[in-house]
Amino acid sequence: MRHVIAGLGLEAGDCVLDMGSSTLAYRQATQPHIEHNVFAPLRARGVEVRALDMCAGEGIDYVCDLTSPGFDPRRDIGRSFSLVLCNNVLMHLSDPPTAAAAMPPLVSPGGWLLVTTPQGYRRVNDPLDNGLRPSPETLARLLLDACEPGTFEVVSRGSVRIDDPAYYRRSPRPTFIRVGRLWVPVPGFLDQLRRAVPRLRWRVSCVLLRRKPDA
Repeated sequence: MRHVIAGLGLEAGDCVLDMGSSTLAYRQATQPHIEHNVFAPLRARGVEVRALDMCAGEGIDYVCDLTSPGFDPRRDIGRSFSLVLCNNVLMHLSDPPTAAAAMPPLVSPGGWLLVTTPQGYRRVNDPLDNGLRPSPETLARLLLDACEPGTFEVVSRGSVRIDDPAYYRRSPRPTFIRVGRLWVPVPGFLDQLRRAVPRLRWRVSCVLLRRKPDA
């Protein structure tokens, strides 16, 4: 993700919106790689970074529920952004299509929408897991269906393998994986087998869209 964002050419005067960002402490302490790999390089180039989450907290600029029937992105946010980033958030929302529809209006003409969500990963109830595990193609279609026709184009899509050992459990307690429409319990230590065999490792679907300059 760091290399993709670095290649977008964002510079001083641009502004990025991180949707579902959680608090400043989460971004900088719980998952410091987010700050190190994504936001610190942007700020070093003079890019402004704003954060949106459904719960108020330190470092949250906009408190909004993307799935709320009354949410109007243009009214409630009041501006657009050069890059809207939604990193592994759709899986935690009760209505992903509604949330996806809230993103495109916040992207400036010529701007970017970057969305990631697990393609394969165990169940994570934080605060819920709706079971969304799309391929890159399915995720791209979900996003395009949420856009006004002809306003966005898919620049790239693909999946990224998770190699960081921290994402693989060591506990023998059961965990749950998605099989079809069902969550199936498996021994937790099988995560270590996944880590040992690269082709079995978890993957994340990533899609980059660009809003056409005249849209």
